[in-house]
Amino acid sequence: MTGHSLTRREALLGIGAAGAAAVGGIAVTQRVAATDSGEPELTINGTIPSGTSIDAMVDEYDTSDSSTPINSQTVTADNSGTLVYDGLEGTGDYYYEFTLDFSADGDSTPELETPLVFEVPPPDPEDFEFVNYTTKKEWSAKPDDAKIVWDEYRLRQFQPLLKMDDATRQAFDGLYGYVATSEDQDTDVLCYWSKVSSGESLPVGDNALGSAIGDHDPIYVFVNSETDELERIVYSGYNLEAAEIQPSEDDLEQRRTDTPTHATFTVVSGWNHYRHTPDATGHFAELKSWGEVRETWQSNNFGPDTTAVENPWQLATASDWRDNDGVFSLTDIWLNLGQQIGWYGADNIDELRE
Repeated sequence: MTGHSLTRREALLGIGAAGAAAVGGIAVTQRVAATDSGEPELTINGTIPSGTSIDAMVDEYDTSDSSTPINSQTVTADNSGTLVYDGLEGTGDYYYEFTLDFSADGDSTPELETPLVFEVPPPDPEDFEFVNYTTKKEWSAKPDDAKIVWDEYRLRQFQPLLKMDDATRQAFDGLYGYVATSEDQDTDVLCYWSKVSSGESLPVGDNALGSAIGDHDPIYVFVNSETDELERIVYSGYNLEAAEIQPSEDDLEQRRTDTPTHATFTVVSGWNHYRHTPDATGHFAELKSWGEVRETWQSNNFGPDTTAVENPWQLATASDWRDNDGVFSLTDIWLNLGQQIGWYGADNIDELRE
C-alpha cells in the first residue's frame, strides 16, 4: 500500500472554491454544493487498473485545531467516479483530512488527475433556529415597519471569518447576531456583535465604550433584499468608529454557500476592534442569539447608541455607533488624540469614516 495524506491544514484550511496543493502532487478542492446522494462526496478522476484500488479515508473535525476527529470513514474505489460518505455529518464549516492508500498489482498502480473534488451538501434551513423578536420585546428606536429576528441559517451564510491571537481567543465569547429587515429598505442588515471578556479602555470619557460584562464590537453586513447579494460591510474600526468595505468576490471566502460570502477580519489584540484582512486565514466564532442577551447587556452599560442597534440602516452613512447628541465629549477628544498620535490602539486601524 502506498499512502498519500492530505491534511486539512495544508489542503483545506481557509480554502473556498480554489484547490490547494498537497502531498505527492495530489490536491483536493472542497466546496459546498448539492450532491446527488445528499451526502458528502469525493469525486476521483483518473485511471485505476484492474486489480488495484484506493482506500480513501476522510476524517471530520469540528474545529481547525482539533486533534481528534468527530467522525471518520473509509470508502474503497476500484474505478474512477464518486465516493459517497454517509458516515460524516458533512457540515460546510467543518475541517476534513484525507488519507489515500493505493494498492498496486505488480507494475500497475492507480494514476489520478487532480484536483480531486470533495463536496459537502448545503445545510437544510429547517435545521436552524428562527425567533421573531419583533413582537416579543419592547423597542424604543426600531422603525415601525422593521422586523428584528434571530435567523441562524441566514446569519451563518454571511458570517465573518475572524483571526485572533491566543489571548483574544481565550477571552472571546462569540458573535451575537440578529437580522433586521424592512419593506421600506432595499437591504437586510445582518448584525454581528462580539463579546470579549476583557479589553483595553480609553482613559476617560462620557460615552461608555465597553461594559461591565465585557467589550462589544459590531460588524454589520448589508445584503440586497431582492438579490441576496452582499453590498457593503460596516464594522467597528476603532472604539465603535465605523469603517466600511464594499468587497468583491475576490475579497471573500466561499464556505457555507455556493458563492463567496464571508469576509475575513483580524481582531486587534487588547482593543478588540477589527481590521479587514482578506489574505488572512480566519475561522468561524460561535454564533449566538443577541436577542437572548439584550436585556443583560443593556443593564450592564452596553455602550452603543440604541438607534444604531435597533435601526442598523443608520450605519449605512453614520460615522460611529456612539450616542452623538452634539454635546462636548471627552471621548471624542481621546479618540482624536489616539488617532493622531497612535495611542490606545489607534496605530493599528483601517481607514475610518469622517
